[in-house]
Amino acid sequence: MQPKFRFSCDGNRLIWVDYGPEDYRRFRGGDDNAYLDFLAAANRACQEARDEHPLHWPVRVPFDAEDYAAWARENPTKAGQPDAHLEWAVWVARQPQRLAALRSRHRLQCYVPSDELLRTETTVWGLPVVVYDAATAHSLTAPLPPEFLQAVVRELFRKFWRDATPFERLSPLRARGFAAVPGDRLVLAMQVKYLQAATARFAARVPAELPASFTVPARHRIRPPRSYPWLEILSLPLLLIGAHDDVEIAEILARCSEPEELPLELWESFFAERGITFLTREAHHFFFEVHAEGYIEEIKGSLRSAVEKPNPLRRNRLRRVK
Repeated sequence: MQPKFRFSCDGNRLIWVDYGPEDYRRFRGGDDNAYLDFLAAANRACQEARDEHPLHWPVRVPFDAEDYAAWARENPTKAGQPDAHLEWAVWVARQPQRLAALRSRHRLQCYVPSDELLRTETTVWGLPVVVYDAATAHSLTAPLPPEFLQAVVRELFRKFWRDATPFERLSPLRARGFAAVPGDRLVLAMQVKYLQAATARFAARVPAELPASFTVPARHRIRPPRSYPWLEILSLPLLLIGAHDDVEIAEILARCSEPEELPLELWESFFAERGITFLTREAHHFFFEVHAEGYIEEIKGSLRSAVEKPNPLRRNRLRRVK
């Protein structure tokens, strides 16, 4: 049997088999150079497959002769098919503990695959709002409740980061899976780019078990304006941390998200309690790049008319003074 790069789409996952040098020689023969050429061809084919399926989580399954032989004895019909190794890989990928055991048994020596290279990115989750007075604006400067942040992240994974492999820190330079760590306070969307140094320091010293949030330096807190009503795009900074491939997929999914896929009801309730109008469905995209000043201004320009809309929440908060 000749090991060629083949993949299978199983739900939202892109699965393929990774062959070590011994397995390569067993199936194809050849020397070290032939194996390196095989790796180069496989990497190219893998990238092409990922370009074709950009919204699928990549899952690499290292080939294990013993585990495959046991599966083949239990599944003789499937074992006789040309893509038997891939059938086995799909079966393994559906068992996270089994996959983790195989990865621990087969540590790669020639290169570190992109699904284990640590990567961190900061993304902007834009939250367009209209604030009507200074007291209300001041309520946005305090840190966010930890339980609220946990609920937001939990819903993000439930709604559109489904099937993501849980984050596991393998070393200071390597990781597996993916996690999202929110900042502990809201900032202006235009200011998120200035947090990159702080998030880089956080990522460098973060423990194996990630905290619920990272600290946004107080100097970046929201500074209310002098005139109202105030139309602004606030942001919950999100640090995406994990394996290179998983973080890349998470970014793509976030930027392709639709309003109904996001836990916007949590933000609606959060802002309503403070008498702030949350323009839930007015922005075309809620996630965008850190360096997107022009795009942020474009969104704000398209929302100017919303400032003139009545604010029933504010009227309800008025009290007659005798």
